[in-house]
Amino acid sequence: MKKVLLDIRDGIATITLNSPDNFNALDEHTLGALAAIAADVDRRGGVRVVVLRGAGKAFCAGGDIARFAEVGDRAHDFINSLGPAIQQFVQWLRQTPAIVVAVVHGPVAGGGLGLMLAADVVIAAEVATVAVAYARLGTSPDAGASYFLARTLGYRKALELYLMSERLDGRQAQALGLVNFVSPASSLEADAETLIRRLAAGPATAYGSAKRLFRQAADTALHQHLDDEIRLFSDNTRHPDFAEGVRAFLEKRPPQFGVAAKAQSV
Repeated sequence: MKKVLLDIRDGIATITLNSPDNFNALDEHTLGALAAIAADVDRRGGVRVVVLRGAGKAFCAGGDIARFAEVGDRAHDFINSLGPAIQQFVQWLRQTPAIVVAVVHGPVAGGGLGLMLAADVVIAAEVATVAVAYARLGTSPDAGASYFLARTLGYRKALELYLMSERLDGRQAQALGLVNFVSPASSLEADAETLIRRLAAGPATAYGSAKRLFRQAADTALHQHLDDEIRLFSDNTRHPDFAEGVRAFLEKRPPQFGVAAKAQSV
């Protein structure tokens, strides 16, 4: 059985963590598959939205603790060997111009939290649970979890979640800003599909530019950010989506982004 599945259709790449028996825990095989899939998506091109989800009951429980126990005294070297792959995938989620949507239907913890927070948009079930969980193992966060938590929540709240090992439900996670949208479990799939289709129908090139600008805003000096904003704005006017957006505005109709670009590529 493949540890990670990839399905691409209609400009949407769905990446499914597929180890339901251990709650999609991350091991060397899963991380290697994620790195290969990221490269595959980049090679194919034309992907407008990336969807990250988990099979079975959980989104992702983080690292494979049974595997940690198995390697025993070699855990230090084993964890270091996993680092490049998880770091590469987290970086890819942040840097791909496609909008990344995490669909969280069940538990997410540890490194899985890092993957969820690396997404651009998160939709979760009310019954989903979010936990930092590292303190219970006697270790500190990885997979970008501390980075994303501190930037989203600030130092004190981020550290509190780590120290207290709190478990949040979907609504609590949304109230803190860790999740964008929350749905009843019964309607999560339909609501997620509506959201994903809406994003896939948007101006992908402009979305990619906006994603880059919002991501870098906390790290870039104002003068540089202003330069980047105007450069990307002007670059986007060369894309057929801009012409379609202007026409649709003047004609008082919904824009159909991507149609002109597809026609030009035929």
